[in-house]
Amino acid sequence: MPGFEINHYIIRLKTAFSSIIFQDSGRCVTPGPSIRRTFMVTGLVLVKLMPGKEKQTLAKLRALKSVIHMSAVFGRWDLVLDMETDDLPTLSNFVVQEVRSIPGVLSTETLVTTSL
Repeated sequence: MPGFEINHYIIRLKTAFSSIIFQDSGRCVTPGPSIRRTFMVTGLVLVKLMPGKEKQTLAKLRALKSVIHMSAVFGRWDLVLDMETDDLPTLSNFVVQEVRSIPGVLSTETLVTTSL
């Protein structure tokens, strides 16, 4: 933070990371966008695909901005999407409105990641 040295940080998270305030000796500083982005919500979305439509569906899923990595897997699910959004409601809306609306996506299950 330019202009002063910060001795003690207290980070308060309100409403699922939507508001972050840094305090230094009673003064509050609102962090810039680069700091806010470190508190993004990540999730794994398990996707079941319609047989015969895999290639077309994969192409559309790859184009989605919140999908940061995609893996094809064997088993009950066909794909695992690694996703990143600004907050939990955005992740939820993205899965429901974007991923599930793609032709060839039969079903999804979303796992929100956490640290232990």
